[in-house]
Amino acid sequence: MRSHPLAQEFLENYIVPLGISAALVAPVFKGGMKAGVVCFEETGSPRPWSVDEQNFAILMADMVSLALEARARKVREILDRTPRSAGVPRG
Repeated sequence: MRSHPLAQEFLENYIVPLGISAALVAPVFKGGMKAGVVCFEETGSPRPWSVDEQNFAILMADMVSLALEARARKVREILDRTPRSAGVPRG
């Protein structure tokens, strides 16, 4: 993991000090754009991630994505019901 190009910027201040030897990262999306990641980490000896673990990470990232979309939808619904004269900023 430490040799992966995407891990390089995190080596000095995160991966090495915490002794992280394996990471499983799944993207979180909001509105079709990448909004973040769900990351599972292992300390100690490096190890591969099982298919079940990979599927779980994807499921958790999908659940976060759905929660973000539901929240955004709820905010839009509230704004749509709020009179414009109430001074609520619209985005």
